[in-house]
Amino acid sequence: MKKAIQALFALSIMCFQSKAQIVDSKVIDNGGSGPYMALAVSHQEMPGFTIYQPADMKKAAKKEKKLPVIVFGNGACANSSLEHEHYLNELASHGYLVIGIGPFDKGSYQHEQADHSGGTRAEQLIEAMDWICAQAADKKSDYYKYVDINRIAAMGMSCGGAQCIFASADPRVKTTVIMNSGMGTMSMSGATPESVLKIDHPTLYVLGGPTDIAYNNANVDYEKYTTPVAQVNFPVGHGGTYLKEYGGEFSPMALAWLDYQFKGDKKNGERIFRDHDLSDFPEGWSIKSKNF
Repeated sequence: MKKAIQALFALSIMCFQSKAQIVDSKVIDNGGSGPYMALAVSHQEMPGFTIYQPADMKKAAKKEKKLPVIVFGNGACANSSLEHEHYLNELASHGYLVIGIGPFDKGSYQHEQADHSGGTRAEQLIEAMDWICAQAADKKSDYYKYVDINRIAAMGMSCGGAQCIFASADPRVKTTVIMNSGMGTMSMSGATPESVLKIDHPTLYVLGGPTDIAYNNANVDYEKYTTPVAQVNFPVGHGGTYLKEYGGEFSPMALAWLDYQFKGDKKNGERIFRDHDLSDFPEGWSIKSKNF
């Protein structure tokens, strides 16, 4: 009950602060488990995207010294991030600004009603970066002085993982997080096997174990890297844990990586991703890494 009241209070703060630009918003999982109450919002200038962010951006940015940015592509290249909203909202509650492909939806994910037809473009992740970089420079923007465009991550699941591989050639991307995805020898949504070779920064693959249809492709990719790369597996298959509260078991692993890359958590990051100490995570996780 306390978290629900806090979430509603945070919602009222945000609505007061940004009436001009925020069209609609909703609270997911009472705002997430992190230190900042998070919201999913619709921005008038980005109708084709959903933004997950701390409700009180000023407070979060002050503590975090500006928020890192994540651009996210959805499974099946779907034009909706509803399937991943628990996960993306959780990342936002820990001090990240997430821009997901797909228009804001007040509802919740229903598999039987989901649009699995794809139709989104990898270039939309580039467009999201262009937009947030412009917002960071615009004194009239809700995000002015609150986001750090020098800390941008490309992230995506399944087909959206291919989209983030494509977008990772953009020099603004400083780390890539590939969820339940990998190119192997295939091409998809603008990315090819050669796209993996263009990634010149630390990269994390998060997979659902050997039954994940992306498992073999990710293993092929892994062998190509000459830059730091880690591959973690949790045996849940291709669907991951995104539909669970707070995004399930995948969220803490992704946050450990993002904090390692963007928030100076070097000691903890090296312990997990270089030295393979998974004692903080549930039994079942496995890891391999190289070039650290």
